[in-house]
Amino acid sequence: MVNGVKSAVKDEALIRLGAACGIQPSYWDLLGNCREISPETLRELLTALGVDPEQPEQVLRQIERSGWTSLAEPVLVESVVRPPQRLLFTVPASGEPVETRLEVVEEGGNSVQHLHPQGQLSLVAEREIDGVP
Repeated sequence: MVNGVKSAVKDEALIRLGAACGIQPSYWDLLGNCREISPETLRELLTALGVDPEQPEQVLRQIERSGWTSLAEPVLVESVVRPPQRLLFTVPASGEPVETRLEVVEEGGNSVQHLHPQGQLSLVAEREIDGVP
């Protein structure tokens, strides 16, 4: 470690991991002062969430990979007043046609089905996982 550089890099990775898990690195107290959480507090919060804080880069790679290997978020809560402009799905880049079926369950329990053939879907991003496009 040279002048704390290695520690600072690890703390930066820890902050990125915390952000990926929904933990803000700072907050405003009642007096209006911005307070930064310590690396120790961040580690404790991550541990409480079941996340290993000792290998932040490795865990970040796992989180990124899981975002590309899951079809979609399991639950999406949206307003009927302002419906979402788009919904993101992850599908394999095979030559076979992909058909997306979406079920919207309203608060009252009513269910609405939507069917979208591959031609109606727009490509937003691409990623190769384990050598597979």
